[in-house]
Amino acid sequence: MEQPDKQLEKLTAQWAQSQPLIAAFISSLVPDFHDADDILQNVAVVTVRKYQQFDPTRSFVAWAIGIAKNEILKYQSKQGKRHLLLDIDAIDSVTQVYTKEHSTIHDTRIDLNHAISTCISRLKGKWQQIMEMHYLREQSAARIAQHLGMTRNSVFVSLHRIRIALRDCVNRRLGEECT
Repeated sequence: MEQPDKQLEKLTAQWAQSQPLIAAFISSLVPDFHDADDILQNVAVVTVRKYQQFDPTRSFVAWAIGIAKNEILKYQSKQGKRHLLLDIDAIDSVTQVYTKEHSTIHDTRIDLNHAISTCISRLKGKWQQIMEMHYLREQSAARIAQHLGMTRNSVFVSLHRIRIALRDCVNRRLGEECT
């Protein structure tokens, strides 16, 4: 069992990352800004209350959108038939679009991160040293040049070539995954 502080940190990070999408989902189904904002706050409260029931192997966004859908249905039932904007099938359709779109974006991000990691790990020799010194240790071009016995300008040229090589490698890797 996770410590409550760690669990709260995870929830906070997941909510902060997901909140704009959840708010957009609610706004797409609830036209009144104030009502949509109230529903978003209710979703946040329910998410905190039920977070221990969340299965971390599933998508947090999909789970939270499911909660939002339930809160929207509660809102519509309180409004009564005359204020009913969409039926349950339409709401289900919108829910599916949002969860599918998020899943696609999430998968693309994972593929991209994997491709970048793979391509960086393939750098050798001075290129690897230059990347590490510049991006991980945040050293200046002058400092890198001094350490590696290069000119400052040659460090800039190397960084430019490294970026091009990484871009091409990532594009190739993503192209392989798409075919």
